[in-house]
Amino acid sequence: MTTASFTFPPLFLLLNCFFISIYREWLGPYGTYIASMLTCILTLGLLLCEIDLFYDASSYSFVDFGRYFYALDVVDSHFIFCIDSLALFASALVVLLTAFALTFGLEYMYREAFVTRLIYLLNLFATSVVFLFFSYDYFFILIS
Repeated sequence: MTTASFTFPPLFLLLNCFFISIYREWLGPYGTYIASMLTCILTLGLLLCEIDLFYDASSYSFVDFGRYFYALDVVDSHFIFCIDSLALFASALVVLLTAFALTFGLEYMYREAFVTRLIYLLNLFATSVVFLFFSYDYFFILIS
């Protein structure tokens, strides 16, 4: 049984990584931290709503973003994400732990020169782990 998902929360994490990579020098450590925490809170809220939707129905959904690799009728890979309750629970846990790591990282490393880079790399790592949970295609797992 499949249901349609209205949102795909990991896209907000990816957009946050692009936003931080462009504006991190302008935002500074606190601005980068606040943008990251707002994204974590928004993503966590959306993940909890999706958990409520998928856990009650014990269903799953696929999000297909199209083909990204094709070779000689042997390999045909697509950007397909499988949304189920296990991936949603694991992603919610990773986002929650990322929020704690961001808070600790900012407070502990604030006087260092590379604190904005640390926050950016924590966001990038959390985004890649969350995308790994949702990956359906084997080659996309290797890329993420």
